[in-house]
Amino acid sequence: MKIPNITPSWPPGSVSLNGMAERVIGDTAESDATNVKTRVWRSSKPVIHLAAAVAIAMSYGEAAGHSMSMLDFLHTASVLRWTIGTAQHFAAILARQTRLRIDQADLIDISAT
Repeated sequence: MKIPNITPSWPPGSVSLNGMAERVIGDTAESDATNVKTRVWRSSKPVIHLAAAVAIAMSYGEAAGHSMSMLDFLHTASVLRWTIGTAQHFAAILARQTRLRIDQADLIDISAT
């Protein structure tokens, strides 16, 4: 499967942790945005760049009529390299966003060899 070349970028406007918590609260079992930040955000923060890259890869697969599975990431080197490269771009972008308080050193570091 071929994934298009993209360069991740930060969306225009201001993005805050509170705003993100409010947007996803309906997808969680939480009733308060503060709980989303504490229970969901903190635990996912070290891998958020990886999760975003995997989600985008899966979206591209779905758009191409291919239901992505873990095997695509394990057995298709181009998909894995693309996902890792995109995650690295996201890590750098997230580290520059002061409102989210993400230190790039706190993110899981992986690389394609």
